[in-house]
Amino acid sequence: MADLRQIERDIKRRLKAFNFQEAFEHSTDEAKTRHYLINPFFEILGYEVGFGNGQLVTEYDADYGSMRGKKVDYAILFRGKPNIIIEAKSATLKTDLQKKPLRQLNNYFNYLNDAKIGILTNGIQFHFYSRYEGKGLNTEPFFSFNLSDIQTADIEGLAQFHLSAININEILEVAEEEYFRDKFDEALYQELSKPSNDLVKAIFNRMEGSRLTATQADKIKSLINSVSLKSVVDRLVEEDAGGANSGIVTTEEELQVYQIVRTILAQSRKVQTDRVTYRDQRTVFSVLIDDNIRQKVCDLIIKDKHNRTLVMDNVRYDIPDIDSVLKLKKQLIDKASTFME
Repeated sequence: MADLRQIERDIKRRLKAFNFQEAFEHSTDEAKTRHYLINPFFEILGYEVGFGNGQLVTEYDADYGSMRGKKVDYAILFRGKPNIIIEAKSATLKTDLQKKPLRQLNNYFNYLNDAKIGILTNGIQFHFYSRYEGKGLNTEPFFSFNLSDIQTADIEGLAQFHLSAININEILEVAEEEYFRDKFDEALYQELSKPSNDLVKAIFNRMEGSRLTATQADKIKSLINSVSLKSVVDRLVEEDAGGANSGIVTTEEELQVYQIVRTILAQSRKVQTDRVTYRDQRTVFSVLIDDNIRQKVCDLIIKDKHNRTLVMDNVRYDIPDIDSVLKLKKQLIDKASTFME
């Protein structure tokens, strides 16, 4: 198994040695952007321009519909299949990279059924997308970074894509979990902020009402507000903590990890530990700030005693034993600190 820590150090060292500003100044069109920015970046991740597996294959055939002679700028092949495709634009691009260029990448994605990850870049911004339910791309990237302002979390994420460490199925598993939760959170917010008639009817039925009138419907909608929702959430939290009809059992091992993470965060003056909470779900145990799923420090996924993973910013860390969580002190504190006001 690849040593991710060693890979991260190597990426950091090579990025530090890369003269980004000079490369950017020379990237006056798309061809030069590829030469001065994109190719060197992928070389840092272990990929070189070529025609074999694990190499950057340029101008890969990607005809779609009635369009012939179409080629995607790059493909990275594994076992002969273009699992990763890359659409490149000029560093001087003035329009939004995630509008027309994204539609173009999506067209290629629809044609290349073996493509699993799509990357959209102008040599400065890099956006990573996965396939949406067997169709085209998800509309939002699961991982993004800016090469001109690289952060520690970005390097940790990039290590997962290094040629010596990449496991596309694992990357997609984490990405899809994040996509699903984000979509659920957004759908739940939309439903509760603007209750549908179906929700109103469902609530009225549970109130054992006989005939829902327009006046009653309006009254129910007015009662679905932050005060009533907080009251309901507080009750759910109490029930979950007691395991009441939830089907969720918070294990001693999960609580141990939570206490270790909380202890680590307590060592930083930037983190207020009274704001650190956890949420146990059927497939994942999350450490949060302010019990807010959008302020997630990390996820703990335990499949069995030999398969434990801590996930932070889509980066997976194997946890062979509970104490190995201590090795992630810096990453945990850095992540939690971003949510402190």
